[in-house]
Amino acid sequence: MLIKKLADENITVEQVVEDAEATIVSKAVEGTRQCDCVIIVGEDIDLPVILTALASDNNLLFLMKPGKRKQRLSSIPQHTLKCQRK
Repeated sequence: MLIKKLADENITVEQVVEDAEATIVSKAVEGTRQCDCVIIVGEDIDLPVILTALASDNNLLFLMKPGKRKQRLSSIPQHTLKCQRK
């Protein structure tokens, strides 16, 4: 029901059975080809690891972790997750 409601609002939805984190990051990286900025919201520790592996330095991706009820979302710019090569 939620998928249909989101789709009715022109929100792209993809349901996966397993390995959702990799799918989330892959779709976000693809999304940077169409948008200037993509935001991923999640708490799973795999998200920043996969994001670091799949995203290039010129992707403008942000990983946001939901805070407690009265706190704002905290964000980590993707480029800070990359190791700087010398």
